[in-house]
Amino acid sequence: MTPPDTLPFGAEDAFLTDLSGVAALREAVALGLIDALEDRRDAAALAQRLGVPERGLRLLLLMLEDAGVIAGGGLTEGFAAVWDTRRFVLCAKLEFLHRAALDVGEDLHGLLFDLRGFQARARTFGFFRYDRALDVSDAALAASRPWVDYVTALSLTETPHLLPAIDLGGARRLLEIGGNTGVLSEALLERDPGLTAAVLDLPAVCALGRQRMAGRPAEARLRFVAGDARQEPWPGPADAILFKSVLHDWPEAEMRQFLSRAAARLAPGGRLVICERIPMEDAAPPFPLWMLANLVFAPFYRAPQVYADILSGLGLVPEPPKRVDLDLPFAVLAARKPVEGSSGSF
Repeated sequence: MTPPDTLPFGAEDAFLTDLSGVAALREAVALGLIDALEDRRDAAALAQRLGVPERGLRLLLLMLEDAGVIAGGGLTEGFAAVWDTRRFVLCAKLEFLHRAALDVGEDLHGLLFDLRGFQARARTFGFFRYDRALDVSDAALAASRPWVDYVTALSLTETPHLLPAIDLGGARRLLEIGGNTGVLSEALLERDPGLTAAVLDLPAVCALGRQRMAGRPAEARLRFVAGDARQEPWPGPADAILFKSVLHDWPEAEMRQFLSRAAARLAPGGRLVICERIPMEDAAPPFPLWMLANLVFAPFYRAPQVYADILSGLGLVPEPPKRVDLDLPFAVLAARKPVEGSSGSF
């Protein structure tokens, strides 16, 4: 499935609020029922077409009606708009939310009080198998695509809202660490025609990123650099270095290593930008079912001041964070490297 271009924020979440609705919608997508409903066939004809018992299909249709997906035998106007414009995002969210709901339902105690055990047991953490993305074989691409698609879906949703808060300070050379398929870097390139960018990520992720960028206007200005950011040399110096939803993935030692390496590769006068969700206890969000996709990561979200203190210790000058209210608020924190002389190129 090919992801669409820039999207409005969160329209699909209206159909991801409760367990029965999400379960019914996921089953309907798997059956091919959503597209079949566009023909407005009756239940008997639909059951025959899909090869399922009519009684079960009637129950599924009732669940979909209760979830606001269908009415009068066809798709509701609201869901039809989501299906037409946000299908890629909806399907990616459904698959991850399925895992998150199972993990929270079975092991909320572990999430809250036994984090190490929860991580070992959780489907959500098994989903992000970075070790399977270390080459570009067909097997590696197939294993990596589901989680890469999910991260791409999130970036497509978040980027239009984060973009106004990101100030690269006139940078000409951007380096994004863990930039996935390049959604945010691409948007920054479109905003600034004089900018070039490099995305450093794992080999399979970069291969999928090149596939997504093929033929797009910014393709020639966005380079994918395959490697493990903890070990491989980074391109640079860069005028701006960007982390979006990356640092919370890592324990404190690795997080500090990333920021230390970023400070070293940042050109004098350059800017380091961090975009991360704020801790849930600080945001006090509502908890519809779709929020479980964030809840499983709740123990790892850090306050912006944590990053600001580390950047200050590295000799950078942090600016006050900007808050961007999305499904869970983001903090966008920028820090400048003092000018000391020295230059270079990608």
